[in-house]
Amino acid sequence: MFIQSQKAVQIAVQTPLFIRVKIMLRRVTKLNSERRKDDSWPFRDPPEVAVFISKKILSGEEWIYCVTHDADDGAWQFHPASGFISEDDVSIVSLRTVYQLDPSIESLVDLPLGHMAWRETQRNSWEIQKNET
Repeated sequence: MFIQSQKAVQIAVQTPLFIRVKIMLRRVTKLNSERRKDDSWPFRDPPEVAVFISKKILSGEEWIYCVTHDADDGAWQFHPASGFISEDDVSIVSLRTVYQLDPSIESLVDLPLGHMAWRETQRNSWEIQKNET
């Protein structure tokens, strides 16, 4: 059974939802990394790992313009051309769901932690750089 201290509960309540979800995802990713890798799956992270994606991308309104692979927790984020996802626009889905939606992300399997990739159009190649934010 997990018991939280009163201070931990206060911190959790005061922390924005987006940050709390990232902390939870870090724990899930660590647990999933201990599982055996499926040889047909191209990513190091398991297919079930939770990732952040814009609702606009999921609905087909926009396409994946930018991908970030966070240095602090290894979280993947998929952003549309209209800008970085906000708390109001974020959905949490599996990496497999995003891969099925846009198989071109397979070329980002080796995107290092703390880096980002973007493309000007859906047909362009991905450009990669260190994420300075």
